[in-house]
Amino acid sequence: MTEFELRAEEEGALSRRRALALEQRMRRLADRGQWKEAVIVGDALLRTRGGEDDPVLRRCVARTLLSMADCLQGLGHPESAVAAVDVLLGEFAGSSDGELRRSVAEALRRRASLQADWH
Repeated sequence: MTEFELRAEEEGALSRRRALALEQRMRRLADRGQWKEAVIVGDALLRTRGGEDDPVLRRCVARTLLSMADCLQGLGHPESAVAAVDVLLGEFAGSSDGELRRSVAEALRRRASLQADWH
């Protein structure tokens, strides 16, 4: 392995650890009903994501988008919650990854529920 490849692998591992740590922090905040803070943390994760080919990061992004939809709904922003679900559907609907397919199925259920509550 070249030095460049080793460095890229190390950076990928750091990126994965950071994303997973942010996701866990977001979940803890959401579980405590601190939805605004959770949305801020989730947004930070989504803005700093990279390595779109990394399956761990892709799954983390999908879970974060679902969590953000819940938080936004809790904050009384159903249209923004639908938008978060739509981003997930747009990015991962065609995935063959089992976990991403489950996230897409959950996003479809939540979208239907959000639409029913919103209208």
